[in-house]
Amino acid sequence: MNKKNQENELVKIGKADTPLIRTVRDAMFLVKLLLVVLAVGYFFSGITLIEPDQTAVIYRLGRIAGSTPSEKIHEPGWLFALPKPFDYVVRIPSGRILQLRIRELAAISSPETASATIDPVKEGYCISGDLNVFQVSMDVKFQILDSLAALLSFEGNGQNLFAAVNDIVVSEFVKVSAGYLIDDVLTEAKEAMAAEVKARAEAKLAKLNAGINLISIEISEVLPPSRLASDFEDVQTAFIDSEHFVSRAQSMRSSTLPAAVSKAEETINEAKSYSEQVIAKAVADTESFKKLLEVYKSDPDEIKMQMRSDTFSKMFKNMGGLVLAPSEKDFKSGMTLLLNGNLGGVSGNSIYTTLYSESDEQYGYGNPLDEY
Repeated sequence: MNKKNQENELVKIGKADTPLIRTVRDAMFLVKLLLVVLAVGYFFSGITLIEPDQTAVIYRLGRIAGSTPSEKIHEPGWLFALPKPFDYVVRIPSGRILQLRIRELAAISSPETASATIDPVKEGYCISGDLNVFQVSMDVKFQILDSLAALLSFEGNGQNLFAAVNDIVVSEFVKVSAGYLIDDVLTEAKEAMAAEVKARAEAKLAKLNAGINLISIEISEVLPPSRLASDFEDVQTAFIDSEHFVSRAQSMRSSTLPAAVSKAEETINEAKSYSEQVIAKAVADTESFKKLLEVYKSDPDEIKMQMRSDTFSKMFKNMGGLVLAPSEKDFKSGMTLLLNGNLGGVSGNSIYTTLYSESDEQYGYGNPLDEY
């Protein structure tokens, strides 16, 4: 009886419409409504917008959803997926050029705060072929051509792709740097090293079938350890000066050499012309002498008279003054001739000769013209 009375009392209380009961009833309704909204929101939370320069895959319970490549790769647009932890959507930038700055091998301290040593745990470095330490920064540009292959190769999200490219480029650069001397690394070997690293990294990505295309690798900075920065600047200055001197020498060579070659050719041509003239004159003189010799052999006296006549003609033509004086031996037999001037192109203060009469030969003086 008591139990039945208690149940009746509870029924009466439940049907009662007191303010407290209304408040509790409203609160319960709001809680139920909120739970429904949360459930609906959670159910639709897997819907993801794929941008035009992206593709996406769905990891469902840890595995990529879909049985074929076309089912696994989802193109730009709205993508419906189950909420986490059932589904996990990975968006991958595809088609556009991505840029990665690698600072893993660069210095982390400035010259002012640099220590005497490098902490290999905190600060990266490379070793050249002649066992010198240097640090480097690089800029890498790459493109994802096959999103599914990239994900399958490196097993992870999009950030893992950047980390994978970073690790491959760093490992290949460390290997390549061992083949160069420090002087070349710090001066003119940047492009050659970047090209070699790019080729080796591309080969490794192709072997992994990563679906990634390396566009370029640029070495933006190569430095010795921070405490050696001033010495490096001295090396750079000396290298720039040497390039300047070489450039000036080449410029001087390009301006001087053509003039020297032209002058040499002109001198050679003049020498050849002079040689031809001398040879031609020598040949002509030889031919003339041979003819004269033939005539002389036939009539020597006639040739002697002709030579005397020619000699006197030249002498009187070029003389500058004429003085006649009596002969020193016989005043009646001859005169002494004093010539001042130029004879046959040869200058002299005075030229003496004596004119004899035929009677002079009787006294044994002889005829000086026979000397011709």
